[in-house]
Amino acid sequence: LYTVLRKLGETRSAKSQKILESYFDHENEDLVIAAVEGAANVAVGSLGNKLIPLLEDKRWRVRVAALEAIKEKGGSDPGLFGMIRGRETVLAPAIAEAVMRCLDDSDEFVRHTAAVTLGELKVFQAEQPLKNAYKKHEGMHGVIIGVLIKLAVSVPDEFIEDLFGPETDDLLSVLDSIKRISSSRPIVYRAAESADHDVSCSALRVLAGSEKRNHSDNKLLVEAVKSGSIEKQLTVIQEFDLVSDKTVKVRKELEQLQSGETPDKIFSTTSDADVLYAVSRLMENPETPELARNDGIVLLCRFGHAPAFREAEKKWPDMTSSMKATVAESLSLYGTNALRLFNLALDDDNSKVWREAL
Repeated sequence: LYTVLRKLGETRSAKSQKILESYFDHENEDLVIAAVEGAANVAVGSLGNKLIPLLEDKRWRVRVAALEAIKEKGGSDPGLFGMIRGRETVLAPAIAEAVMRCLDDSDEFVRHTAAVTLGELKVFQAEQPLKNAYKKHEGMHGVIIGVLIKLAVSVPDEFIEDLFGPETDDLLSVLDSIKRISSSRPIVYRAAESADHDVSCSALRVLAGSEKRNHSDNKLLVEAVKSGSIEKQLTVIQEFDLVSDKTVKVRKELEQLQSGETPDKIFSTTSDADVLYAVSRLMENPETPELARNDGIVLLCRFGHAPAFREAEKKWPDMTSSMKATVAESLSLYGTNALRLFNLALDDDNSKVWREAL
């Protein structure tokens, strides 16, 4: 029967959903969970308020399954998301209230899942209940701060102070959960200056991977590249990213910095190009560890940096296939000077390399 319920969850049938819903109050816990998970996967119909009673089921695994189903359905279920505000779906009030009540559930895993669900579904009215739950449940500190950041609401100063205690698990969890840096800069900046390398590198990973960096973000990245710490250098080099429409502008600024020009805009602020320039200087330093040097070459090739392409040509036999593929993908930025590298890529045994060159 368990297998049958699983199979029903793979269909696109309203009839299958009705069958699955008939098992929501079954005495067998595993069958209830299979039915709830299956109903969440069925691509037709609406679960609507049918999940609310399950959030108060005496079995904690059933409560978690119901929360996961609400999260899984996302904005696709008109019974869960009947209202639209701008571009954001708004969780139906009855469902939102039921999920928020789970923040005070007797089971820690249910509380955790409820908090994550509120964040994933952008339930903005959950801000105060989340802050209340933070004060009641010590084990929820990391996940709740992460959800508050996801909702782009203010994180109280005392919450931030709690994060920077002797134990780093919550802080690392929060840093790992950050997708947009805008509302989390106070936490990320402080973490980037931490003496704990795991913490500082996690913060630098957020900054380097952000598509919307500002002057202060880039300044911290430049400092990390110049720090002498191989861990920090590798984090910045390996995670550095840009939105595609900024590439040409940053490439031009990098060329100006490399030639000794310092236009006012570059000189007065720390730009994305300044981070790449710091990497280029690192690459030129003979004392730079080989791993950082090689990764730096690959990064700079992505931005058409001529000296990096020349270094890539010298190091080609010793580069990994992944590195070669990235360089090959960027050859158009090197113009007519790329002919020798182009031939090396075409002759490479790895098909991904020569395909990227083409």
